[in-house]
Amino acid sequence: MTDDLITSLYKEKAVIIKKYLIKNGCSLLDAEDIVQGTFVKAIQYMVELHEKNLSAWLFKVALHAYYDLCRKNNRFPSCSLEDQNQFFTGLADELDGEKLLLSKEKAEEITQVVNMLNPNQRNLLLLKYEMELSYKEIAELTDMDEKTIKTYLYRARLAFKKKWEETNNEKIKDR
Repeated sequence: MTDDLITSLYKEKAVIIKKYLIKNGCSLLDAEDIVQGTFVKAIQYMVELHEKNLSAWLFKVALHAYYDLCRKNNRFPSCSLEDQNQFFTGLADELDGEKLLLSKEKAEEITQVVNMLNPNQRNLLLLKYEMELSYKEIAELTDMDEKTIKTYLYRARLAFKKKWEETNNEKIKDR
């Protein structure tokens, strides 16, 4: 592996990995530190790494570093579906106050349900729908077959739907 390859990978993947970590609940500073540490490891192990699955390796190293940080701080990772300030500021131009509040509540409900899913399902849903990556891009990041990604995403959507219905049914019973 060459320095040029690492430089091009950094330009391509650093932003994606950082955004993914932030959406998974990581702070901006921690995400930047994790990305930097991930690429430092890539440089350290550049002789041993295979170019074929380097993107997946970078993604996994960054994700495991985030999980280690969560364990160290005794907290559980939880996703963040949008930058709340930017998301709701954009909505304020188009919606009145009541609709804005309802949209914010719905976003919080969706976040809660997504956080109930297992980490693999949550990660795939974030990659596909929040980061808007293609099946091919997700397959490259996770070092999985594209058909497998489609199957796992289908199952994740079913699990989300089931949890959503359970949550809404409990709210109706509580009224």
